Amino acid sequence: GGTAIGAWLNLARALFDSVGPLSQKHAILLTDGENHNETPQQLDAAIRARNERGQQNIPFIGLAKREEQVVIHNRESKVTLNKAFVQKLGGYVTESDDFTLVNLPHTTNLVKLLQRIRDESHRFAVSYHSVLKQKGQTASLLDEIPGVGPATRKKLLRAFGSLRGVKQASREELAGVVGDAKAAALQKYLAD
Repeated sequence: GGTAIGAWLNLARALFDSVGPLSQKHAILLTDGENHNETPQQLDAAIRARNERGQQNIPFIGLAKREEQVVIHNRESKVTLNKAFVQKLGGYVTESDDFTLVNLPHTTNLVKLLQRIRDESHRFAVSYHSVLKQKGQTASLLDEIPGVGPATRKKLLRAFGSLRGVKQASREELAGVVGDAKAAALQKYLAD
């Protein structure tokens, strides 16, 4: 309960702080992973963070897991729902005091678009975290080598691209970048 909403709120605040002020050109923001059986915590947290940052004009919707339901906060999402259009697409709307759930057939172009947006954001997140993890591992291993500090690490990564590149470099290639003494230390340490 409270811990999850706090974590989502902190994440949403960090997102808004890193992106900066948004404008009307951002047509809509989407949260993913809502549980259709519970209060939409991610959407709630995102809206709260948006409001705290003075961005009340930016519309927000949520996308519920598995069911591909669109979740709309009745008072805070800043979204106008055209129920006749939903029915025309073969969908239906379920309303509560705070939230509206929009259910559309999975074959509609709107659901396919939302799925593609979600899938692309997941692909980007996985790829981005892999890069961060790889850089973190590379940096930490190079940092463990005596005599290799941030400046030397930066030179090595710029010259050889990765830890693998540094390991595959010849002694002469390493010496050309960091000098003989550090090249010897690098090869000795990385050989172990």
